[in-house]
Amino acid sequence: MKNSRAHFLGNLDEFAPKSKPSSAVSKSAVDELSEKHGFPSREPNRETAITPRRRARTGREFQVNFRVTRETLDRLYRYSDRERLPLGEVLRLALDALGA
Repeated sequence: MKNSRAHFLGNLDEFAPKSKPSSAVSKSAVDELSEKHGFPSREPNRETAITPRRRARTGREFQVNFRVTRETLDRLYRYSDRERLPLGEVLRLALDALGA
């Protein structure tokens, strides 16, 4: 008995890769049109730029994840930045000061 089932994708011989567009639009034309129609640029806003990540090679390999208030987080980052210490070291110093 002959298998008469059609291939599930059908005959793909008629498909060919699409050719590249003949005329590309210049970047300046796109910028001009987007400005004219009120589309904002995707350039980073320096006022809301994300602060750089605080990474240091310290040999620490365990993660602690907990919730704090915005004020506590800001205090932690200010101290860490001022003393140029990684957050793990700030936590160690705080625990040492508490005698824990």
